[in-house]
Amino acid sequence: MSRLRKKKGSYQLSATRSQGEGRRILVEAAFEILSREGLEAVTFGAVAKQVGVTRAAPPHHFPGGRRELLGELAKIGFRHLVERLRAADRPSAEAALRETGRQFLQFARSELGASLLPLMLRPDHLPPIDEDTELSLLRAEALQLVGDRVAALARSRDLERNAASTVICWARFTIWAFVTII
Repeated sequence: MSRLRKKKGSYQLSATRSQGEGRRILVEAAFEILSREGLEAVTFGAVAKQVGVTRAAPPHHFPGGRRELLGELAKIGFRHLVERLRAADRPSAEAALRETGRQFLQFARSELGASLLPLMLRPDHLPPIDEDTELSLLRAEALQLVGDRVAALARSRDLERNAASTVICWARFTIWAFVTII
């Protein structure tokens, strides 16, 4: 089984690295390409060139193809987003939803989020839901956290008092949720 090993600024095939290490190196290269050139530029050929390995290395480590590689990138983004959304819990329903919105926007504006969010919102580039359980669970948890906070606010007695801000927050997340699901 081929492995990747860094040597003089590039990676070469070696038996000293694990399969997981090779995948990690390729995912990091794919992220660099995605950040620099955008989603369409992330190809197995570009990743192989970035890492300095043959074009056969990426398909070896990602037998599910480009979608599997992009799915790994999306999981990184969803893990970070879910972490932020979990941290947005607050005592009042309104404060929790406002903080959820703030955390989502901070993620979207971060270097990581700015690079990964367009991919995260493009399920046509990701593995099908039934093929990647971890990705499916992360997406579902992000939607659940948002949905629970919207529902909690709808149940609260503060809804009428803060209807305008509530509707704005709800609309932002509804649009995001529908785009993500489609």
